[in-house]
Amino acid sequence: AAADSLTVNAGTLSMPNIPAFLAYLSSTQTNKTGTGTQYTIPFDTEVFDQGSNFNNTTGTFTVPTTGRYLFAAAALVTGGTIATTYVLRIVTSNRTYRGASFVIAANAQDQQVSFGVVADMDASDTATVTIAVTGDAGDTDDVFGTTSPITYFSGVQVA
Repeated sequence: AAADSLTVNAGTLSMPNIPAFLAYLSSTQTNKTGTGTQYTIPFDTEVFDQGSNFNNTTGTFTVPTTGRYLFAAAALVTGGTIATTYVLRIVTSNRTYRGASFVIAANAQDQQVSFGVVADMDASDTATVTIAVTGDAGDTDDVFGTTSPITYFSGVQVA
């Protein structure tokens, strides 16, 4: 059917109906973590959203069809003042994937954390991204956003 199209033309493969998205945080969110608070990042700007399954108000991807999805996420955290631990997670309806987790020495200031996973998803499941920083005296760390994808979330159905 036309809705399930796969086109091969002169060595070029086109799958316009495969769910895929790339979204990023366009402005810095201040004082969101630092004492272990898990902050759900509201990726508010879409670069693309093939299938219109990404909600750029909540930063949530809703799976349209059951399958395997490759997700990648990155977050730039600013404002760390002492020895801190950074943990980035991709949270799905089926399970939570804990990615980067590392301790940075005192006065590290800015750290970029990222990872990816292939997740099994059922139709209508959701996926979001959280960041948690521990070791600071308060929730004083910021999640950096700007006009290009530095803090981002992306995904594509792969099977």
